[in-house]
Order: sequence, then C-alpha cells, then structure tokens
Amino acid sequence: MPAGNYKIRKAIEILPRKRPGGGWYQDIRIFGDGMYQSIISQQVDTENCIDWTGLAYGEGCRSGQLDSMYLAGGNITLNLKWHSSFLMTSCRISGAQTYGVYTEGWSSRFLHSIFRWCGQAGFYGGAHFNNAIIRDCYVSRTKIGIELRGGHGSRIEGCGFEHCPKAAIFVAGMRGLTINNCYFECNGYTDSEHFPIEGPGNTIQLDRGCLQVNIHDCILRANLDDQGAAISVADCVGGHIYDNLFYTSKPGVHKNGIMLRAQSETNPDAETSISKLVVEHNIARNVAKPLVEEQAIANGSSFDWEVLETD
Repeated sequence: MPAGNYKIRKAIEILPRKRPGGGWYQDIRIFGDGMYQSIISQQVDTENCIDWTGLAYGEGCRSGQLDSMYLAGGNITLNLKWHSSFLMTSCRISGAQTYGVYTEGWSSRFLHSIFRWCGQAGFYGGAHFNNAIIRDCYVSRTKIGIELRGGHGSRIEGCGFEHCPKAAIFVAGMRGLTINNCYFECNGYTDSEHFPIEGPGNTIQLDRGCLQVNIHDCILRANLDDQGAAISVADCVGGHIYDNLFYTSKPGVHKNGIMLRAQSETNPDAETSISKLVVEHNIARNVAKPLVEEQAIANGSSFDWEVLETD
C-alpha cells in the first residue's frame, strides 16, 4: 500500500480460503510505507474499517500480517474475529467508535504499534484470546486502553499507557495473564469530556473471574481518581503483584496504590474471591495509601504492606 490517504465508505473485507488438506487460512501480508504514510480512513462511523475475519466460529482464518499502516475510524477499525496467528507490527490504530482492534483468536502478536482515541477500547481481546502477546505498544486517549475478557496464557509487555479514563487495562475472565515492564501515567479519572465513564477510574482493573494474574516490574504513576486505584482487584484467585513502583512526584495526587474491592463491576451481585494473592517487594513514593481494602481479605493471601481501610 503506497503512501497516501485512502478514504473509504465500506469496510474492506478479507475472507479466508480453505486449504486442500482441511482448515482455513488467510496468509496475506498487507504492508505500507509507514504508520504515518499509508493511511486507510473509514468515513462512515457505522462501518468497520477492515474486516479480516473467519467465516464463523470453527471456520476461522490464520496467519495474516499487517505492517507499517495507519488505520483510522469506523465502528471497529480492525476486526479480527475468528482470526488466529495474526501478526501486526508498526501500525497506528485510532478513531474507532468502539474498538480499535477486536480479536478473538489465539497465538497472535501485536507489536510496536499505537492505539489512540477509541470510544470503548483501543484493543479488545476475548473468547479464545490465548497465548497472545501485546508488546512495546503505546496506548493513549481511549476510554479503556486494553480490555481483555476471556483467554489463557497471554502477556502485555513493555507497553506505555497514558490518559485512559476508565482503565489502562481492564481484565475479566482471564487465566494466566502477565502484565510486565509497562509504564502507566495519569490514567483513571472521571472528568473526561471525551469519554464519560461510570464507576471509579483505575489504572489496572482486575474485575470478574481472574485466575493467576501476575503484575511485575511496572511503573504506575498518578491514578487520578481518588475512588480508584493504580491496581484494583475485585475477583482474583492466585496471582502475584511484585517489584512494581507506585510513584508520583507530587504528594496528594496519587491516593490509592492497590485496592481490594468488595465486588466486581461486571457482575456486582456475583460472589467474588480474593485468595492466594501475593503482594510483595513493591515500592510506593508519595502514595497516600499503598494498600487498602473494602472488606476483610483472608483465604491465604500474603501482603508485605499494611492493609488499610478505605475512607
């Protein structure tokens, strides 16, 4: 795709082909002259920009590649439903009405890319979001940076998150997720004129049905909502939060480091559990309350910070 701004009014549809030996594949590589040079811009808010999906569940496609492109606008900018083993590198995704990238596939890689100004989330991974990696990306000015709802053994590594009002990372129903070596600044706030939110704003939100989520070697600066936290935990069995820096240069800006919630937002009436969670070897600077709880937490969890009560 040579340099240029290609304006479209219908979604670009890329469908899989059936292999002679069985199964479906779509091993096309689309590449441009750079994320600011080769631009596809959807002009209709109700249309997706690119639909690169399988035909149905069980008839998904495999092995597409997108490199050095700028995709903008539409309802979903890059729709990868039922697409596994996808590789995206050095792309910019922005301006979606709902999701910048929507994917339900497994063993995909999203690398060195930018997600901005998306109405619901810059990136959504759900259902079979297994063994997937989001690495060295930048996410900013979107209601939720990365929203994950269902999957196994995935990783978010080396990414930067700024100005995501609801959450930089929102997690529900994930098993074996690792978030590491990421940078977070000025997320979690309720006064956004572009993305109004309900409930508190958090930097990382572990909501309903989390199992063995590990968060380590991250810098979490200034969660801006006093009712939120840099890491909000509502329902998590197992997991390890360690070697993180909770930090801001100005006292009073960053109120809560880690908050243990009494209920989830996804399903407030459902029973939740925080058990066998280990919090250790973190450092807090200018954080009013490093570790707070809404209810008594037991069930074999371990904290090397004093557990304080919320206001």
